[in-house]
Parts: sequence; C-alpha cells; structure tokens
Amino acid sequence: PTRVGVSDQQGVVAWLRGLQDEQVESRNFDFVSLAQLKAWSDLPAGVNIFDSAVVFENYPVDEASVGDAGLRIANVQGLDTASFPLTLSAYLNERLSFNLAYDPRLFEDCTAERVAAQLTRLLVGIADEPTNLVSRLPWMSAGERRQVLEDWNDTAQRLPAGTVTSLFAGQVDRDAAAPAVL
Repeated sequence: PTRVGVSDQQGVVAWLRGLQDEQVESRNFDFVSLAQLKAWSDLPAGVNIFDSAVVFENYPVDEASVGDAGLRIANVQGLDTASFPLTLSAYLNERLSFNLAYDPRLFEDCTAERVAAQLTRLLVGIADEPTNLVSRLPWMSAGERRQVLEDWNDTAQRLPAGTVTSLFAGQVDRDAAAPAVL
C-alpha cells in the first residue's frame, strides 16, 4: 500500500520520478500484510483500510526465452478480483492500457465514466506537456470548470448597505433583546 503526497508546485516529471523512487524504497517493507497494517491502525472492526486501489500489473514474459527452453504458452487468461469499491489497473501489452472497475452499488455509471475521462485528460496533459507543474495539469473539462467556478458558485445576493458594526448597531436599536448576530 502506498500513500502519495502531491506538491502542486513540483514539476510532473520530478514528481513521478520521486514517486518511483519512493516505490523502490518501499519494497523494503513488502513483508507487511494488509491484515498486519489493519491491526496496527486505529480503524474499528469492519471498516476497510482502503476504499480504492491503483494496480500496475507487471507480468513480464520473455517469449524468446520461453521458446528457447522448448516451452509453449497458449490461451493464457487471467481474472483479477478486488474487493475495493474502485480499482484502476494499468498493464502493458502492445501499449499501455487501463481498466477501471467499480462497485455499481456505490458508483453510478456516469461517475465512473467521469473518473475515466478525468484520468484520460490527465494522462494526455502529461504527455503533451511533461515539464508542466502538477498544479497545471488539466483534470477538468471546460464544462466542468464552468460548472464548479460559475454555476455552483452563483451565490450572489443583495446585501444590506453599511458596515458590519453599523448593521449590528441597527439590530440592537430595533430590538435590544433579539440576537444581533447568528
């Protein structure tokens, strides 16, 4: 298990290299099982230690070595199962591929599709401008950005004229026994 910190002022490449270095270093602790980790945590019984997972599958097969040894591998299939509500798996075949699995009892299809679109946007942003700062990576579409910054933030309303102290004094003058500030 890995906990990842993100510094918004760090370059993407530097951040990814640091993350890879941390992963290599963490291999010194691979012997700790999830059951041990959970026992060491303050989580109550029945509460999951993780609610999502990102998995980089790396099952290298050197086909030349296999052929030289007189072995033949055919019809290999794998079935990965996970008990996480959200799991992102990355694997390399002819190209880098991703699979996003989710629990439909917890996530609607449109939510999973939005997560997949945001991941795609991030990866394209990294490929297009790898020297960018992490804070500059695109993770929202123009429509999502407008929704967050304008639609959901449309809270404008008429405010009474005057300063806070004059409004407070006015309330006291109108009804000294009533609350002046809530």
